[in-house]
Amino acid sequence: MSSKPQPSPDPKSDAKAKGDAKKDDAKDDAKKGAETAAAVPPKPKTKFEKMLAHATNSWQAPLLVLGSIGIASAVYYFRSAPPADDFAGALEQAEELIEEGEFKAARVVLFGVVAPNLEKAPPEILPRFHAATADYIAVQLRGVEFPAKETADRLIAAYEQARAAGWALTSQQVKRYTESLVRVGRLQDAITLVSSTGDSREAEELKRRVRRDALMSVLRGNDNGITRAPEAMLTAIDEFRSDPGLPAREEAWAVARAAEIRLSMGRMEDAGNRLLLDLRRLEGATDAGEDVPADAFAELSGLLGEALRRQGRFTEAKREFEHAATLVTKGTAVAGMIDVGLGRTLVALNEIEGAQSVFERAVAAEHQGRLRQEALLGRALTYALRGQSVEALRDFQQLRELLWKSSHPDTIREVETVLIARADSALAAEQPALALSYADLAATIRPNGGSSAEALLRVASAARAEALRVLGEVPA
Repeated sequence: MSSKPQPSPDPKSDAKAKGDAKKDDAKDDAKKGAETAAAVPPKPKTKFEKMLAHATNSWQAPLLVLGSIGIASAVYYFRSAPPADDFAGALEQAEELIEEGEFKAARVVLFGVVAPNLEKAPPEILPRFHAATADYIAVQLRGVEFPAKETADRLIAAYEQARAAGWALTSQQVKRYTESLVRVGRLQDAITLVSSTGDSREAEELKRRVRRDALMSVLRGNDNGITRAPEAMLTAIDEFRSDPGLPAREEAWAVARAAEIRLSMGRMEDAGNRLLLDLRRLEGATDAGEDVPADAFAELSGLLGEALRRQGRFTEAKREFEHAATLVTKGTAVAGMIDVGLGRTLVALNEIEGAQSVFERAVAAEHQGRLRQEALLGRALTYALRGQSVEALRDFQQLRELLWKSSHPDTIREVETVLIARADSALAAEQPALALSYADLAATIRPNGGSSAEALLRVASAARAEALRVLGEVPA
């Protein structure tokens, strides 16, 4: 029996069928891959993302967490199986976020999640919440030398609430608490607090820190507006140094502050002699293994150089300043103080070119406040001494603008004295127009608009000389 012949396969149809099969296989693979990816959630990268990833295991009640914080979008805390809300877990997350500097996220957890539910919390949660709130304020103050009093008061109140509720402060919290107590003038409370801590070594270290902060408040004039006589400040420094356990680096700081006060009192020889003795003792301490930073020795050598300079012992002063410059960290305020002192010493030794180079370096460092003004004054003077009048006048005019914004009386007097001397020198050199420019600057240097009699006299003398010069050039 014959069978019906089968048609031969069409090559085009066969290729099309194979292509469709491959596409179907690819779709199946993609689908499987998507299902696999969905089954394995991405690993959270930050602690806040981890907290969000485990949010369903945290709270019994649904709580909205604001998430527009650069880490996650709006998030809900959903109902979960455990019978009790995990307050401890939430506070632990908040504490970690605070230490990592994720303050917006920490604020959400503390005040958006925990605070509204405190009435449901176990008793031990309340003191921990207050302590975390204080930490939230304190960590944001890192690097802030003089925070607002209201901020310090809020931090103190939070730590006091935590202690009243039974919270035992950690050593770090004690440090933050005492620093704020000192800031608001509660020095005795700070001392009492650190004395009550269990670790005697930590207590002594904290006590010294509090005493140093209190001393700095006195030296800066921030001691609740109380004016302190220099002798009283020196007594306070001596009391600070009397601690037998005081580290050598802390003593070096105190020695520098005492030297500054003696120099401000005009006790140059006394300052220099004491610095020599203190430097020898501190060098001995480093030989015995104590840590005194090179910058501390640089500051003390610079202050010794300044004491010698003010005594007119310029060669010795130059040696001390140059030694200090080899120790100091470049660009710091101490480096600026050393440069200004060295530049002034070189001017006194008539090494004007070297002085100008030193003052150029000090100006380029862009120090702040009085140090910047002194560096600019030094460079202006060296320009004038080298006959570069245009550059000198430019610097003096810039200096006047700085002094109008902020100035120290001693700096005003020094600048005025230099300008009057330059006016006199220009008059002697028969340059009345230049003398008038210097005299005019001397008469307008004070921020309150007043002028000294000496400055006004130079203005009159220079103006008269310039008028006579102009009249002498007029043909008869």
